[in-house]
Amino acid sequence: MDGGGIKYFKAGFSKIDITPYGKSVYMGGFDFNRKSTGVLHPIYARAAYISDGLNSVVLVACDVIGLFNEYIQSVKEDLKREFGDTDHIIICSTHNHEGPDTMGYWGRAVMNIPVVSGVDSGYLNSLRDSIRKAVIGARDSAEDTVIYAGFSDVPPFITENMRKYGYKDDRISFLKFLKKDGSTRGYIVNFACHPEGLWAGNTLISADYPGLVLRYLEERTGGEGVFFSAALGGMVTPNIEEDAIFADRLRFTVNMGERLGELIVSEKGSLREVPYGQVKHISHRFRIKVENPKFLLLKKLGIFRRDIIDNQIQTEINLVKIGDVVLFGAPGELLPSMGFRIKARFLDFRDVLVLSLCNDELGYIPSPEEFREKELYKYEISMSAGKELSLEILKGIYYLRSVMSF
Repeated sequence: MDGGGIKYFKAGFSKIDITPYGKSVYMGGFDFNRKSTGVLHPIYARAAYISDGLNSVVLVACDVIGLFNEYIQSVKEDLKREFGDTDHIIICSTHNHEGPDTMGYWGRAVMNIPVVSGVDSGYLNSLRDSIRKAVIGARDSAEDTVIYAGFSDVPPFITENMRKYGYKDDRISFLKFLKKDGSTRGYIVNFACHPEGLWAGNTLISADYPGLVLRYLEERTGGEGVFFSAALGGMVTPNIEEDAIFADRLRFTVNMGERLGELIVSEKGSLREVPYGQVKHISHRFRIKVENPKFLLLKKLGIFRRDIIDNQIQTEINLVKIGDVVLFGAPGELLPSMGFRIKARFLDFRDVLVLSLCNDELGYIPSPEEFREKELYKYEISMSAGKELSLEILKGIYYLRSVMSF
């Protein structure tokens, strides 16, 4: 609070380069045995620290394919030495398909069965340190800010749903943080589309279109940003021909990033000031039965390094309230149906951001009904933990809402 009695949020931003320079790594997404041959664009661990002066939350996004809950918990444990309470640190992945394999699935395979993990343990160790630096840097750079919530409707031809034509969330949502002098401190951006514009033939490290959105915002406004993928599953992807050559894909991806960035900067959609209020965060940890035999096999082969006990796995959902804005985090790749259903659980709020791959990556998360569409969603079901996860998420929303006072 300043001398005039005006209350401000405090916010800080930080980014740390996590590009694997000078080495070839297995790349996450698409095909097995895809190894990097160079760097097209740097990739980052980015963090936003937000506080009401008493309570705070740190939102982190890394330009990687996904991070398991056990790894995230170990990162948060390391942060306790310097950060104290780490319960309110949330670490997400953008689900970038042009970065290192951080899960293990995309290493060496024989007859489409992974036999060697694609994880570079040295890279994961350095990523751990980079996340720590990003979190602390965001906290230490915090200053008084005013927050604006906004959204724009993205032209539907920029993305496509490869399963159900037109069934996707075409809204890009964002939070804009302004300093007392009116200059831009940073952005939180939320949009639903797989970061895979450069496609399977690419072997150059890149943050794909999310990195280009943030680069556009930084160049135009001077403010740093953090990008969170929304309900991008089943299968929302950049709308470019699958057989397009790399040069055309690169041009499309750059244009897509700049087009989305311009929609934010132009503020032609909805934009409103978020009234000062409490920053609240609560998580709900639970166990589910792993119904997918592939997950169990990959655990047995040592490809997936996570705890599965009696065929059960622990994960979590997260709910953040910043003033009158809600952010909901799910532990995998929500399909559009789940994204819309989650937003419908918060109709009493004007702005709801849905964060996929939040504090975990358990693959695709179809709705319970979509598990019955076995042919249409054959691939998504084969890359999901099972129907129990979506049911627990939907039940968990009611629990979180009952525990957190609004």
